[in-house]
Formats: sequence, C-alpha cells, structure tokens
Amino acid sequence: MKSYAVIPLTLSVFFTQNAFAACDNPVSNATAELSNTTVCVGSSPNWEHQEEHYSNGDLWDYKKGPSDPIDPSEDLGSWEATGSVVTYNYGSAPYIFTLHKSGSSTYEFCNGTAPIVSGATLTGIGSGC
Repeated sequence: MKSYAVIPLTLSVFFTQNAFAACDNPVSNATAELSNTTVCVGSSPNWEHQEEHYSNGDLWDYKKGPSDPIDPSEDLGSWEATGSVVTYNYGSAPYIFTLHKSGSSTYEFCNGTAPIVSGATLTGIGSGC
C-alpha cells in the first residue's frame, strides 16, 4: 500500500527555474489571481503540486482527482490573501509568502527576496494541471 505525505507547497518545494529571480514584481491582488484556480508546480505527468485555491478559502490537493479510487483529492487546509501576501494554514502554524508575477503566465511564491517556488502556473479548478 502506498502512502502519500502531504507536504505544504510553500515549504516543500525549493523548485526554481531561475536561481537569480529577485521576487521584484508583486501582484497587487493575490486573492483575484488565486481564487478558483489550481496552482501547478512541476511539469506533466509528474506534477509536484496541484493545489486548488477555492474562493471561500478552502485549499485542496487535486492529486488524481476527486473520483480516483487510489489517490483522490484531499483537503489540505485553508488560504487567504491581502494585497500580494498569501497565508496558508495546513493545520499548524501559518505559512506566509508574497505572490509575484515572474513572466507572462508564471508566478513565484517568495519569502522576502528569496523565491521559494518559481515557475508556478495557474489553471482552473476541477481538472488538475
């Protein structure tokens, strides 16, 4: 039997496509950017993260989808945003990052000027990345 550890997107991935990214282009409204989207990190078919950000603050890991019998979607916790600041609560201490636009369709989650996640893309909710 396989077991999957859910590790927060914001802590577990130090996936950077550009080691010199300066986190210098914060979004003005992270709520508008992230509401009802799936944050995709990695690449197909081996996505590292597929976190669904619902507008009501719910946060889900899409995995292989809600109807998959082996690896269904899972409730991770909650999220909220003010300005460019995004706060994640996975049931323990909150994790706080700023959301930055790093290209025409890519984003960075940053801690100060350090990118924690780079190359993230956004897609709709319900179909995974």
